[in-house]
Amino acid sequence: MLPVSISAILLATEKALLGEVVVVAAAVVIVVVAAAVIVILVVVAAAAVIVVVVVVVVVVAVVVIVEVLVAEHL
Repeated sequence: MLPVSISAILLATEKALLGEVVVVAAAVVIVVVAAAVIVILVVVAAAAVIVVVVVVVVVVAVVVIVEVLVAEHL
């Protein structure tokens, strides 16, 4: 009778450990996916900032060029 009890305990322990491994693996996957999403958002935000800076520089350059041309003709 004792070996059956030990084997039942070992089986229950194995199932519990397997469940913990699955939970830990799922947590790791969630963390990795979240990190990837954060990196993607940071890259997109950086690209947006770069685009805004380039647009501002182009607009300022155009305004300066127009002002110089107008000043030369007056």
